Amino acid sequence: MMARAYWMKRWSLLAALMWVSATINTAVAEEAAQQEFQRGYFLQTHEHDLAGATTAFETVVADADAPAELRAMAKARLGQCREELAAGDLARLMPPDTIAYVEITRPGQHIERLLRMTGLIRGPDAARVDSKSQGVSLGNGFFFPDDFSVSPALIGELNKLSGVAAALTSIDLKRERASGVVVLNPGDDNFLRGQVRPHDRHPNVLVRGPAQPASPSPREDRPTS
Repeated sequence: MMARAYWMKRWSLLAALMWVSATINTAVAEEAAQQEFQRGYFLQTHEHDLAGATTAFETVVADADAPAELRAMAKARLGQCREELAAGDLARLMPPDTIAYVEITRPGQHIERLLRMTGLIRGPDAARVDSKSQGVSLGNGFFFPDDFSVSPALIGELNKLSGVAAALTSIDLKRERASGVVVLNPGDDNFLRGQVRPHDRHPNVLVRGPAQPASPSPREDRPTS
């Protein structure tokens, strides 16, 4: 009886140790999945590193030990990243009969750089302008104020833009008229999303032109002007 009681205690202790170990391993796995999700969220929303965010979210989705709710959130974020990556390839959205093409990535950053070079963005330490100064004369009694500056809020909105591209699709020499398509990826700018119609296949991309640009798929899918 004593031997039986001894082994029962040993087995009970072993079972308790195994339960504690499993609980710790689960907690560690959940913490690792949570950290990986947070890393993906930071890369997506702050660094705009969609490729890195995609990898992080894929890791969370594939982690069987991650909480179901966290995996669902990671799956939704993963879909957003994949859509943004597809929409980021603006050249692929242009019609196959494009004659000329130009694309600018992160146009807001280029605009901000030009405005800083011209002094139209003033920092908090900028020297005050004499209030008596009328500014630069533009003629006919008009003046450009010396203290004119672009609002940081406007720059912030411009920096939300992911990219813009334009394609020249036809030239009518007789009528001296050209046709084309402009495609804009508004990124996080929700204001612009409401101004232009979305692309048929990529709702995160906006289109302005006589026809929706088509992906280089079968010719019968190409819209006509």
